[in-house]
Amino acid sequence: MTHPPPTPIKEFLKRLGFAQHYNIAIHNRSKELQQTINHNLIAIICIFLISNIAMVSAQESEKAFEFNAAYTGDFGRNFSGGVEQNNAYLGNLDITANFNTENAKLWKGGTFFIYLLNNHGTSLSQYVGDLQGVDNIEADAHTRLYQFWYMQKFGKLSFTIGQHDLNSEFSSSEYGGTFINSSFGIQPDISGNVPISIFPIATLGVILKYEVNNQFSILTAIYDGDPGTQAGNPNSLKWKLADSNGVLNILELQYELKNKTKPGTYKIGAWSHSADNHYGIYAIADQKLLNEKNDPDKGLGFFTQFGIAPQEGSVFDYYASFGLRYSGLFGGRKEDNLGLALGHASMSHHIIEQDPTVDLTGETVIELVYEARINDYITIKPDLQYVINPGATSAVKNSLTGIIRTVLEF
Repeated sequence: MTHPPPTPIKEFLKRLGFAQHYNIAIHNRSKELQQTINHNLIAIICIFLISNIAMVSAQESEKAFEFNAAYTGDFGRNFSGGVEQNNAYLGNLDITANFNTENAKLWKGGTFFIYLLNNHGTSLSQYVGDLQGVDNIEADAHTRLYQFWYMQKFGKLSFTIGQHDLNSEFSSSEYGGTFINSSFGIQPDISGNVPISIFPIATLGVILKYEVNNQFSILTAIYDGDPGTQAGNPNSLKWKLADSNGVLNILELQYELKNKTKPGTYKIGAWSHSADNHYGIYAIADQKLLNEKNDPDKGLGFFTQFGIAPQEGSVFDYYASFGLRYSGLFGGRKEDNLGLALGHASMSHHIIEQDPTVDLTGETVIELVYEARINDYITIKPDLQYVINPGATSAVKNSLTGIIRTVLEF
């Protein structure tokens, strides 16, 4: 298999850690399948051991320690269009641990957190050729120390320091989190323009949150400006605090609509990256629209995301999405969710002028997903995505992709 020479957009996105989205050659698929099977067995064994340790620890430490483990497995196929019609499997093992200092009778308001992450499998985006990422657990095959931080609460103020995922606090949508495409989780007007501390590579940061009242909160943070690449920092153990990295600053205002039947959350944020001289603003809304009379947990919700990054040199100059999610559509299955969403990432004029392969103005994804909560431990999520103008190039046809996600939680 031969590959075209790298172009400006590919080189830039490789620096951001998205190399797996472009022309990853598969030299020995049978070997990869065997490696995937081995990883799955290891993951299942790890989950079993961690869950048993968690139960024992919870009983003995009066919940000072809390352990959780989850395994996510995605079987995906690009059915038509894209770069190549082919199958892929992606696996993601999460192991987290909390230590609560107050429950341990040490001091009030303290929490230590550690997050171990293992990823394995084959890229699905390599077959689609998209920019936004059709699968939000796609990453290079590594085991890494993803997050470790300490948070201290002082009444309404909380202070967090350590290796931290920006998207766990900032630029997130509750309803958008139901979907599998990456853009509904972290907006590409941020993640596609500058290196930031998100999955699968987090970096050092300091986060402040002040709860003005029970509805309004102010969050701000500063992160190291370069978490590194997946190849260069495979285990997330390399830190290089250099002036050349710059810093990423972010500020977000959050408002919660306290309505028993139609609650909502509204967010406005701004960010800047000192090394790249990039900046942007964004807005996110989650709003319950309709409720079933007998059960407020059932009903229809709406979400939207919008962000702009007007600085020259941006890959994406704006991003917009909207979607619907209905909870409990069928009978007594109130924890099930049906979702439909559309997201559009607009290419900047700078990229269109500089990269000869980018001859279209943007890439659009439409996603349909059903989340079936089987029991407290198993969730099944069938998913269809139609990607319009993958890679923002006329050389790649529109893609229809399917994914079946299985989540095991302990």
